[in-house]
Amino acid sequence: MERRDGEGKDDRPATGLGPVQLAVAWLETRIRRPASGSPAAPADKKVPRSTSSALATYGGIATLHSRHWDGPPREFFRVLDHLLFERLRPGARVLDLCCGAGHLAAALAECGYAVTGLDASLEMVRHARARVPRVPFAVADARAFSLRAVFDAVVCTFDGVNHLTGRGDLRSAFASVARALVPGGTFVFDALGEAAYEGPWRRSATVASEGTLYAVRGGYAPARRLAWTEISPARGGGNVVRIEQRCHEPRAVEDALTRAGLALATASPASAVGLTGDLAVGRTVYVATRPGA
Repeated sequence: MERRDGEGKDDRPATGLGPVQLAVAWLETRIRRPASGSPAAPADKKVPRSTSSALATYGGIATLHSRHWDGPPREFFRVLDHLLFERLRPGARVLDLCCGAGHLAAALAECGYAVTGLDASLEMVRHARARVPRVPFAVADARAFSLRAVFDAVVCTFDGVNHLTGRGDLRSAFASVARALVPGGTFVFDALGEAAYEGPWRRSATVASEGTLYAVRGGYAPARRLAWTEISPARGGGNVVRIEQRCHEPRAVEDALTRAGLALATASPASAVGLTGDLAVGRTVYVATRPGA
């Protein structure tokens, strides 16, 4: 995919595909083949019915995500080096929550950690299993998964929590994380704030892919703290993809952690812990622990 030069074009570094570019690719699949709804999980997989429409969106773009979303996970590895690795013993058990196609899980496994990956998209998990066959991956909703308390750390990277837009979603997800952690275990995650949604997120662009132009528009409603990206054929017609995220107030994040039984250790600007450029704008990286060690 290439972008046409023009006013308001997206100048983000080509370290990987962000939600805008990934949604464009998903839109292409919808235009070529009528939608048939969310991908169905096999009988032995239990994905709650409350799983959001993002599941269908990211399931449809899993192949592209697997091929191109390698740069940002490598960059976030620096963040984990700052905040997590010194807390972990060799061979520690780590849960990669919202693992996508397994890029970060692969890097963690290469470092010798005993990694498990979890994602709501069956297609993403299939790619993850192909990428790292030795790592176990499971299909489940971040808001409603149940795993034994065996993990020394849980990581959830690149604004996974911002996709939790419903009332109570943060608390539900954090409670699941708390149940999965051993006493003294560490939870590292990041969240986008208003600086991101008022800045890079709101850029518009015209994207050319396989001879078709797409209009990409980002928006943010401060009163509702709701951000979205809409992608549609530039000349009209076809389907419109809409991806939504919630801009969680820091106090809401902290309250959800407390109610889930997790203790906030640090909340750092991403630029202070290893991220650079647009990836760092408006992004906060949190470290929380399960008390009791």
